[in-house]
Amino acid sequence: MTACDGAGSSSAGAPPSQTASPSQTASSPHSASPSTGPSAGPSTGPSTGPSTGPSTGDARLSGEGYSFALPTGWQEATEQFRQYTELIDAGAVNTAQAGQPFSDNVNVLRNADQTELPPAQAEGQFTDELRTVATRVQVRPTITVGGVDAMHLTGRTKAGGMTALTDQYIAYVDGAYYVVTFSYGKGTSRAQRKAEVDLMLDSWTWS
Repeated sequence: MTACDGAGSSSAGAPPSQTASPSQTASSPHSASPSTGPSAGPSTGPSTGPSTGPSTGDARLSGEGYSFALPTGWQEATEQFRQYTELIDAGAVNTAQAGQPFSDNVNVLRNADQTELPPAQAEGQFTDELRTVATRVQVRPTITVGGVDAMHLTGRTKAGGMTALTDQYIAYVDGAYYVVTFSYGKGTSRAQRKAEVDLMLDSWTWS
């Protein structure tokens, strides 16, 4: 499966240090907007420069109905993300980038209040919502995440004067929408970003 196709894969949740709160709010339960959340974990700003491909650490991030492997150096930061919205189910950040303006991160938003929409309507709605907080939003080819079809959107968000690349994957599973947002600073190489996102998505299991 190809996770990051576009050059502009933008972000989804940054750690507590310099981050912008998630655009997804409880008042818009179906929204898929990225959050730029936590600090030692996700922040919104550029991250480290290019590095070699990721290796899988022992850690897995688990939420309600799913789990997936984290790259080496990444750490769970769910409570930091929840400071921005209760809809965040789980989140993690690249702790190797602690102290930098931006830490690469992932968060998963779960919304059981939104009924499933027809594919075309869902695509239009989630795309419009992402455009409220991101530029250069594009719809990418659908992929499968844990055997389930997932919509793929990309865009760019700004927070604290820094640009983050965002990839969002949206799937409807067991009566809930799951919005998985990956946020990467522009300092992380495209190859590393793609390898890490692929690693996390390829290890995804639904329970």
